[in-house]
Amino acid sequence: MTPITTILLIFVIVGIFAFLLSKLIDALLRIAKRIESTNAHLDDIHIEFVELAQVLSTSLIELNKKTSSTQAQVEELEGEVREEYDDGDRDKLFNQAAGLITQGGKATASLIQRRLSMGYARAARILDQLEDGGYIGPATGSKPRAILKPFTDTPEA
Repeated sequence: MTPITTILLIFVIVGIFAFLLSKLIDALLRIAKRIESTNAHLDDIHIEFVELAQVLSTSLIELNKKTSSTQAQVEELEGEVREEYDDGDRDKLFNQAAGLITQGGKATASLIQRRLSMGYARAARILDQLEDGGYIGPATGSKPRAILKPFTDTPEA
């Protein structure tokens, strides 16, 4: 599970627990008011606790359903992210980005972003993949990376 999906799942669970906690506090306040009143009977207090147990059990069942639903959504999103890569390690647009860099004579994330209409994170990952493949040099601040060897679509022997 990616860090973003983990954070999303944590926010959903925290929200549901906050809802449960508000229900619990509401029920406990009602019980406290009943105990303070002069007409409080043990049977009434027992009924309040039974209602509280029903609300909590229903809420826990909903929490389980929402968690399962959220987990399914997270798995679906992870599947979509995996589809963006064709070689397992290389992005689907790796070859196009490498061709752009070879033609343009410079290796920058902004060039890849503009020409292939993608975000910075994905363009930076492609640059990392190009560096791992030995096509470009390491980053040197804000300057374009050095092109070490031209890219060709044919695999090297």
